[in-house]
Amino acid sequence: MALSCPSQPDCSRNFGVSPFVNMISNDLGYQQSAFPCCSLIPCCACPIPCPPCPMQPVCSVTTGTAASITDTTAIIMNNMFSPTCPSVTQVGVEYCFDPSFSCSLQSISAPPSPFAAQLTGLSPSTVYYYRAFADTACGRMYGQTLSFVTQAPSPPATVTTGTPTNVTSFAATIVNNTYANVAGTITEVGVEYSLSPLLTSPLSATSAISTPFSVPLTGLTPSTTYYYRAYIVANGTYYRGNIASFSTLA
Repeated sequence: MALSCPSQPDCSRNFGVSPFVNMISNDLGYQQSAFPCCSLIPCCACPIPCPPCPMQPVCSVTTGTAASITDTTAIIMNNMFSPTCPSVTQVGVEYCFDPSFSCSLQSISAPPSPFAAQLTGLSPSTVYYYRAFADTACGRMYGQTLSFVTQAPSPPATVTTGTPTNVTSFAATIVNNTYANVAGTITEVGVEYSLSPLLTSPLSATSAISTPFSVPLTGLTPSTTYYYRAYIVANGTYYRGNIASFSTLA
């Protein structure tokens, strides 16, 4: 997309000289005007009354493709501007849920072409319109408008506490503990247990990483009520299930 050329003087009198120079007359004869007949700015085309002047190269911007789309982020890859774009100082991508770009959101990148732009803070399950731009000596030049749809919200991670089996005076096994929708790498699964209903200062026992998983509890006290819950650790974050209880035998 090219901007219109700046206002030009009347170029109808070239008098057979270079089409890039407008001649005016005074008492001393013809002299060269300080104004060019045609704009020399590369992105501007030759105005009409100067048919002898050549058309100037046009600055073009190409909008890239949306990739790595999540519910809140996306990357716009392979945006480009042509070598004929003069004095490019800044590039980026404008984006909005409105095709008229009323949001005025933009992601700024470095000028080399091609370039990528990271979009963040997006809303899930939303259509976004976007276009690449390049700020040049002729102003901001735009590429074509494209669109993408963000993903639905990620379901929350869940941990479900299992049930006690093989309960004796000194031991029990918590079976069928499960987890789902956990992002990241799981490094630990287990059961926390305590004499407190709030699991204050709990003990813990671990198990092999799988779902469902079972955890044996040993060294318990006879005729005692224990409170427990399943837990997992993923990327350093703890996810815990509901609190349940059982009582050991006499």
